[in-house]
Amino acid sequence: MVGTLQDRALSEVIGFILILGVLVLVSALYLVYVVPVQGRDAEIEHMKDIEKFFIDFKMNLDSLWVNNQLGVPFNSIVTLGTKGPNTAGSFSLIPILEPIGASGTISITTNDTFSLTVDGIFAGGGNTSTSLVKASTVSQPKTDLIYYIKTDTNQINLTNTSTIFSTQGDWIASFKVRNIPYVSDVLLNPNGTVYQVQKNPIYDLVLSVNKSGVKTIDNWTVYSNLSTNTSYYINLLDEAYGLNNDIRFPFVVSVVPGSPVYLTDIGYHVNNPTVNYTIGELRYDSNNNYWIDQSYHYRLDGIFLGQNGITLPQVNPGIKISNEVLPDGRNVMDVYLTIFSIQGTPAIISESDPVQITGRILNVTSNRLGSEQLSQIKPNAKQIDFSILSNVEDPQFSESINLTLNQLIPKKYLLNGNISWNKNSRGVDVHIFGDPESSDPDCYVETNQINAQIGVESYAPTTF
Repeated sequence: MVGTLQDRALSEVIGFILILGVLVLVSALYLVYVVPVQGRDAEIEHMKDIEKFFIDFKMNLDSLWVNNQLGVPFNSIVTLGTKGPNTAGSFSLIPILEPIGASGTISITTNDTFSLTVDGIFAGGGNTSTSLVKASTVSQPKTDLIYYIKTDTNQINLTNTSTIFSTQGDWIASFKVRNIPYVSDVLLNPNGTVYQVQKNPIYDLVLSVNKSGVKTIDNWTVYSNLSTNTSYYINLLDEAYGLNNDIRFPFVVSVVPGSPVYLTDIGYHVNNPTVNYTIGELRYDSNNNYWIDQSYHYRLDGIFLGQNGITLPQVNPGIKISNEVLPDGRNVMDVYLTIFSIQGTPAIISESDPVQITGRILNVTSNRLGSEQLSQIKPNAKQIDFSILSNVEDPQFSESINLTLNQLIPKKYLLNGNISWNKNSRGVDVHIFGDPESSDPDCYVETNQINAQIGVESYAPTTF
């Protein structure tokens, strides 16, 4: 009898142990398979939120500088991590069944550099705008004396009547539009005799030079078959004109009233002025427990995503290179550069709570390299070089810029040798060159240099 009671008690204990084992097994399976999936899903959604934050932040800054809203601040809140138990390995029932919360690091750095060098045409002389020039005093140019002559849409047919360019002193250079009729169609009668000859005019820009009363050039065609409302590049110190040793400065440029062409800009050819800009970046680095770690970078007005040692552009930076055909048939390589400089106090915050990011545009400078103002007449450059460099050796930074350029630059320019770049341990050096057989400008560069102030501070709301 006693033995029977003991056997019954033993079976109940064994049953309880088996039930407990099943519960432990279920809990273990839940911890091994379900919790990591929940943690991974939460971290994936969080990284999507981080990406959206960077895109929204860029769009806010772009809207401010495009609309010239200088000094206007805006604030954004971003949560650096995901929710989870405060201590990994806690044995309280609820925390152990929850994924461990991720964290992240937000930082601001201001040490990276964008360096720009342009061998091109800069506004100068007595007029620095692109408005019409009727008279201007020209001082000593730096290298070449550049004019852009633009044909008038309404008056191009008034040919052989006026001089566009004249000077005072012992030399005179004059440009005129000359009407050159040519036969376009010959109509015949049925018997073969000529019924009608149609003559359509073409217009050439011609140059005459007079030195000390002697005409050295007489109606030499500089450009043929002119188009209306089109700018044409003139370098008065071109050796072909023979004025290199005769021009004395200052002298006066004048446009005869009623001329079919007029000056639109006076510029100087400046050899390789170089300007260095500090660009910096806003960066987020994740510290995930279940999903791959990722980093987001906002630099040069572009957004880059980094993972597994590779950083690729999600939104391209402010670099655009394309080809343009001018009305007179010339091909021009257009280079548009948005040089976005992040200023402010370098900062780094690592946590999982929300932080506040503030931004504002301090100022915007267009088409200026230091003290020089780029001419806005196309083309305005022969050679363009720029470098994007980290302040320290950073192979991942270098590779990200290298991959970005591969996406941005048209392949035909790479094949033709018009564009090349060298990658080094700190970044890349880009070389852009037009037609190597010509010394005339055949590139157009336009710049916008934006100074932005960005700040970050903890924003952990109080909870009760």
